[in-house]
Amino acid sequence: MTSPPDPFASFRLDDRVAIVTGASSGIGARLAQVLAAAGASVVLAARRLDRLEKVAAELPGSGHLAVACDMANDDDLEALVQTTIDQHGHIDILVNNAGTTDPQPAETEPVATFRQRMDVNLIGPFALTQRVAQHMLARSHGTVVNVASVLGIVASGQIPQASYGQQGWPGESHP
Repeated sequence: MTSPPDPFASFRLDDRVAIVTGASSGIGARLAQVLAAAGASVVLAARRLDRLEKVAAELPGSGHLAVACDMANDDDLEALVQTTIDQHGHIDILVNNAGTTDPQPAETEPVATFRQRMDVNLIGPFALTQRVAQHMLARSHGTVVNVASVLGIVASGQIPQASYGQQGWPGESHP
């Protein structure tokens, strides 16, 4: 008797290489776990190498790699891509998940803080995607997933986070 077909076979990521940013905790760590469980070799990226190494060591499978990377640093982004290519030869999946915030009202948030948040949350993912896309386009294959907060499209008057998401006036109604 033959065994029934595996309904999850088409979702396997064997022989695929995935970069996950912000992978040292939270959603990023969980995304790394799911990709590894599906068979991908995962390159975990974030600023805290010690935490990345711990998450990587707990992933199922092999070929996982922890790379310290600050999304606001162009040299780190280049090193992340180059290390991935050197280690695995290609990149199939990029998950832009890293993000940072520190609730501050717009009227008092320092411009330097605003710039740093934009570098990590917006410019860094764009710059990393450009670098990764060069390799994906050369192979005519690849997937980019951008993880974002709902605060990017819904105003949050109660939580002052000018550099993280939209900010409405307290008591303001939004559709």
